[in-house]
Amino acid sequence: MHFVHHDLGDLEKLHPRAFALLQRFINDGALTPQDRPSALEWACALSEQKLRLMIQERQIGTTSFCSFCGKSEREVCKLVCAERRKNTFICDECVGVSVELLQANGVDALRKADEGRLVYTADFSAPSRFREGILAEGSAKAFRKNGFYHIALIDKDGKRGNYYEWQTCDMPLKDFRVSAQGGFGPDFIKSTAKNACYGVVFRSNGRSIQNHYRFSITRNSCFRLDCYVSAKQRMITDWTYSSAIKEEDGLNTLTVCMRGEKITAAVNGKELLSVVHYQAGMENGSVGLFLSRAFLDTVDTLPEARFRNFLLYKLEG
Repeated sequence: MHFVHHDLGDLEKLHPRAFALLQRFINDGALTPQDRPSALEWACALSEQKLRLMIQERQIGTTSFCSFCGKSEREVCKLVCAERRKNTFICDECVGVSVELLQANGVDALRKADEGRLVYTADFSAPSRFREGILAEGSAKAFRKNGFYHIALIDKDGKRGNYYEWQTCDMPLKDFRVSAQGGFGPDFIKSTAKNACYGVVFRSNGRSIQNHYRFSITRNSCFRLDCYVSAKQRMITDWTYSSAIKEEDGLNTLTVCMRGEKITAAVNGKELLSVVHYQAGMENGSVGLFLSRAFLDTVDTLPEARFRNFLLYKLEG
């Protein structure tokens, strides 16, 4: 039995090194198996062959390749071309890996491209649009410390009847997206009290009217959405547990978006709720931060919350 290079059809496309291996496998290997090419030799030859074909295809321009992993359009299900760079592609496999990496690092990989126009930001290293000092007739105080904006309740006996406090940046908006990091203060963390929550207020019409929405999270990883009309609470969603919310002293990134009547809220990149709600007289309003205790008669330590990296975007269109 003898194998030579003559009319071989597709085999003629083989790289000379690969063809030599094939010839050696048939001619010599059939008689002396120990002379057959090893698996490593085959792999090297075929890899070299694939590389040669890829180079040829790139030069001819008949095949597109993923700019990240190098796979051709024949090897993947979908290859997407960049809108502004005609020769840049990404395959469905690389997109999947990217989404997993972003989500693993607490980034909302499904966030819409329309993030709005940044209209206000505060890192609280300097005075901001948020008030400081004694608030609410002495029942609360707000101050800056170590790059955080703190809100603390100080009316321990509850004589003033105030069990929550909020402050806004006093910029009325209809459609917006807001993001801020929040957590409880160091002294409150040392206590065993669980009956407190903090979060974001929005479409606030001011203290005289006391209309606003409130997205709250608790120390034991629960969240809720409420609407306050003339200071009367109207629950939109009940308390719900989420493992996305860090317990105890962890800092959480809260994101709330409202467009028209649709409200979405996320914590640490994970969307927790999406609802449609309309309340007359609350078509726009200011956005801010708040702190609350749950029951006046069960407080052993007054709560304190701290916030940083406040970002407010106005949504257009």
